[in-house]
Amino acid sequence: MAGDAELAMWGERVPAPATTGITPERYSPYPTGEMSDGRLVSACAYAEIPNVKLSRRRLFTATAAVAVVSMWTAGIAAGSNRSPSTAAVTISAMSASATSVPAAPDFATTAFSDPWDYSNTDDIHFEEPPQANSVLWHGLFGYDTAGTYPWFDPLPYFPGSLSQERDGPTHPIDADYYTRVSFYMYSSQSGYGGISWSTCDWSKDAACQGQMGFATYAGWHLYVLTPKPDQATLPAPWSGKLLSLRIIPIAAKPGTHIVVDWLRVFHPVASPVNFTVPVPTPGQSVTIMLKATGHQSFTVPIESVHTSGPTVTIGFDYSPCPPDSYQLYAVGPHGAVGAASSALNVTTPPTPIVDSPNAGGAGDLAAQTIGHPWDFSSMASVGPHANVGGLSILPGGVLRGQNAGPEINNPFIYLPVKPFSGSDWHHLTVRVKYDGPFGITGGPTGGAVGRLIWYNASDLERDDQNVLPIILYPGWNTVTADLATSPPTAIVDPTQKSARIGWAGQTITKVRWDPNEDESGRVWYIDSIRIAGDPVGYGGATIMFHDPNAIAGETATAYLTTSPFGTDNVGSSYPVPVKAGSNSLHIFAIHGLGGRECWVRIVVNSANGTATQWSSGQIRIVS
Repeated sequence: MAGDAELAMWGERVPAPATTGITPERYSPYPTGEMSDGRLVSACAYAEIPNVKLSRRRLFTATAAVAVVSMWTAGIAAGSNRSPSTAAVTISAMSASATSVPAAPDFATTAFSDPWDYSNTDDIHFEEPPQANSVLWHGLFGYDTAGTYPWFDPLPYFPGSLSQERDGPTHPIDADYYTRVSFYMYSSQSGYGGISWSTCDWSKDAACQGQMGFATYAGWHLYVLTPKPDQATLPAPWSGKLLSLRIIPIAAKPGTHIVVDWLRVFHPVASPVNFTVPVPTPGQSVTIMLKATGHQSFTVPIESVHTSGPTVTIGFDYSPCPPDSYQLYAVGPHGAVGAASSALNVTTPPTPIVDSPNAGGAGDLAAQTIGHPWDFSSMASVGPHANVGGLSILPGGVLRGQNAGPEINNPFIYLPVKPFSGSDWHHLTVRVKYDGPFGITGGPTGGAVGRLIWYNASDLERDDQNVLPIILYPGWNTVTADLATSPPTAIVDPTQKSARIGWAGQTITKVRWDPNEDESGRVWYIDSIRIAGDPVGYGGATIMFHDPNAIAGETATAYLTTSPFGTDNVGSSYPVPVKAGSNSLHIFAIHGLGGRECWVRIVVNSANGTATQWSSGQIRIVS
């Protein structure tokens, strides 16, 4: 499989603690291996950015389809049994202006204020059956491959479904800005994998999909790719707005253990960091090693330097690397190891998160209209139902049920409610889960989608309205949706047989929840369902926010804007200092908004850079 990537070898990863309960074979705590010529090297491959120009020869070369590894200096990798010489080779410390640099812009960090570092469940969906035995563990995402194409989706997109907060249609990748991809991954086998993306509804037009293959190597490897399509049937270029991103770590090798440490879709920095390397003997070669010394731990050769002068300056492009502390050192002839440079700190940018307003809205329809929320602390939250069996309330207030006949793939429960305004109450939040594997192909275990269905007074409850299918993944799902769309029918499934009317502007008379569409006795659970309204601000808005990476001297300014991800200003705040934990500030609105819905845009500045983030929900401003 062809791919625009060049490969070099990265270094040994520190073993995982033995107390984790995860088998050493699966997580390969000793990732070293042998090259085909028998030389021992560490088994981390780095697909280097192909467009970077260096005046000296690269340490490794590659063909477009299969990496051909060559090494200028043998026996330098961690794990080599060569005894290093006592002769010292030093590398000078960098200048003070380069001791700290901001990390290259990363899509997930910018879009979500949360990088794809697999530190929390928001970073990945478990999608069995292509994944088996999926697990998140101490910042690692691991699974066993199942089937021919055992993908994982950093940015999901299922055409025809409700776009959730971290789906591509909600947060598309600007591929003209974020031009490269890096990820640090372990595979128990070598083979071929691929990266794919789409720019439109790929279920209708394969021409809007692109795919590029890459060689997968056994052991821990860091892959850095410049995506370009290499299949005629999937020709879409990496450009414009990408609605999906899919990684296939290795194809056609079921049972392969895969572990991903982190993934970045990044914009490369304009200038590398320069290091001056003293050469002990002109005319000899030295190898420059990169060592991560922070929360990561690896050592990697990045360049071989051959010069006739006493010193040489090299440029280290740190763009693929996540925030961490890095050092460079040199290895000379016969394995002489030099002193490490002073640390280069690749810093984390501000990562503001607007806590309120948010997509969940404010208030509770059920609590206001029937006197208690739909929290399933008792059967009072359950109305008429059909095609369900074994309903029971579990400790803690969770409804358990199971699909049953006569229509086993159509279980539903009505939620007790009185007629209400869809324009006033339109923020939906559900927290649900199910037993068994993920599947959306239909049939038994293939209906992992939930639906909200409602009836309107305007047509005398004649035409049931079906929300777009809600994809539900294994584990607890917390899904939010704004049902008051423009046009109102945008939230309604276009495949429904009845007339599409929508939610906004309607008086809603009945509401029901369909937990799945499986043709099996699927067991499912409902923790809570809530329909809320907009929060209201009088003359402005007091917002809550936090930055999990706040540093001293950080400040924030917030604005009101009239659309999601908007850049117009209809209100602003004074700058405020940002402290660890929860923060608040007040935005003063302009006059004349007259009950208009507004979103919040917050801009945070620190010594590590500037970041902008938006609220996930709106607030109604009353002048």
